[in-house]
Amino acid sequence: MEREPTESDEGPARSSPDDFQSASTTPLSAIPLILANIVPLLGVMFWHWSLFSIMLIYWLENAIIGFYNIPKMLMIGGVLAVPMVLFFVIHYGIFMIVHLAFIFAIFGGLMSSPHRVQHFSIPVAFDGTTILAFISLFVSHGISFFSNFVGKEEYECSTIPKQMITPYGRIVIMHVTLILGGFFAMALGAPPLALAVMVLLKIGADLFSHVRERSIPGADAE
Repeated sequence: MEREPTESDEGPARSSPDDFQSASTTPLSAIPLILANIVPLLGVMFWHWSLFSIMLIYWLENAIIGFYNIPKMLMIGGVLAVPMVLFFVIHYGIFMIVHLAFIFAIFGGLMSSPHRVQHFSIPVAFDGTTILAFISLFVSHGISFFSNFVGKEEYECSTIPKQMITPYGRIVIMHVTLILGGFFAMALGAPPLALAVMVLLKIGADLFSHVRERSIPGADAE
């Protein structure tokens, strides 16, 4: 009786391009993410950014993440997603307001000296370099949105409720790192080196979340 050929007879199976893509541990969208996060690092080292300015930049990044989550939910559910989108906007907006109050209270000096808060207003904390950081972060998350969520059709593997809560997981990881780093910097008097370490910790936490989300089947966050 003729023996049917086995896998060992035919040699190892050929790897397809999809196999290499699924085996990749670092998506290409991580590159603009790192580049965008380098801008705050340059701000600390060369443009004399304060701890408060850095915290405001990362607060605005939360707004960027929430902004891109809206078209994600709409791509998943279409018109049916509109009520959940409205709920997300209200809930996320409250979260943003509370977070901003926390930044002012802890890192803006409001808690220790209420009359000093005027010196930590948002317009004062922003100039051309901080606006550049905001634009770079906005573009970075946009690249991730179009290359991963749209280009790789991540929306096919998600649901509206799942996508609605996705931004919170990443923000919690990122900002626990920032808060710990911020307290460390404050304890040292917020020297540039301590602020740089805090920014590097944030980059590491952000990159970890980004790569982890890409490696989990059905992951659909930025």
